[in-house]
Amino acid sequence: NTKRNFIVDGLFYQLLIEHQKRSTGDKVRHYLKIFS
Repeated sequence: NTKRNFIVDGLFYQLLIEHQKRSTGDKVRHYLKIFS
């Protein structure tokens, strides 16, 4: 059970990181649009 929770936490962490990267990229693109 603990092992399964660890795996789920790992997957959730990966998704969180991907989401952070994506939202940062969107912000950068948004600012580039404003300044271009």
